[in-house]
Amino acid sequence: MNPFKKIKEKAVALIFEGLSPEKVSLAVTFGVLLGIFPVLATTSILCLFAGKVLKLNHILLQVVNQAVYPLQLLLLIPFIQFGRTLLGKGKTQIGAGDIMNSLRWGDVSFYTDIAMQQIYGVFFWSLLFLPVFFLIYRITLKFLKIWVKGKK
Repeated sequence: MNPFKKIKEKAVALIFEGLSPEKVSLAVTFGVLLGIFPVLATTSILCLFAGKVLKLNHILLQVVNQAVYPLQLLLLIPFIQFGRTLLGKGKTQIGAGDIMNSLRWGDVSFYTDIAMQQIYGVFFWSLLFLPVFFLIYRITLKFLKIWVKGKK
């Protein structure tokens, strides 16, 4: 038997040990949704808090959170843009060049601008939270129930 396959099987068994498909699905769902939260450097703490409050598997939450990190980066600007549009603020004018210049010259107003942009992103993320939550939860739960049934 391949030694890597054996390690993989033990790791999967450790993560899912004693968990119902519902709890695993809940952990995956929160890991994805908190992992795409549009404020950088906050997702791990949010997952830790959610895991503690909801008694979810912390390892699974953090693995999913880290797995969707590229998605967080891809969705950051669209979340901000849609949030601004829905609140009637129009498109953002901050570009990569502006960010570099502000950081280079220590422009303090840049940080307030970024904070405001993130608020627009959080607004849009919060509108998506419930519908996307139920969608991801139902899909992962259905998949996990089929997977568990196939393992018996």
